Amino acid sequence: ILREKEEEGNTEPGISHEFGYDTVDSFGSYAQFKKIRTTNGLYVSGPLWIGEFGNAQKLDNVWWNYTLRLLKESDVNWCYWPLDAEKVPRNFGEWAPDGLQDTYGIFDTYHRDYSAVVGWKLMDLLSVQAPDPGKPI
Repeated sequence: ILREKEEEGNTEPGISHEFGYDTVDSFGSYAQFKKIRTTNGLYVSGPLWIGEFGNAQKLDNVWWNYTLRLLKESDVNWCYWPLDAEKVPRNFGEWAPDGLQDTYGIFDTYHRDYSAVVGWKLMDLLSVQAPDPGKPI
């Protein structure tokens, strides 16, 4: 629908301009961040699931903080991706004998045995799991 509007000469940005895989998601404020997402998906007036979002760092990560804020304000369901600490396990193949780590995962890459989580990620995610007290359960 968004692309059809663009083709008809509508000046509203489409999903490929503001939120596409081939573009940089640029925003200067939380209001711009929220508008991009509202325009390109959160305008749906029904059940919504946000899947596959992740993060590798906490320090100075505006995108991460804005995403958490939007999830909490919108009270939508979501799925964090990935859980694993490894993209490729050790000894999986000759091209990566020590495997490949996944710093976006919930589990700590230092241990690589699923015995520890990255504490700040888990705490941040727990903070957006609580239902909004102003909305029905």
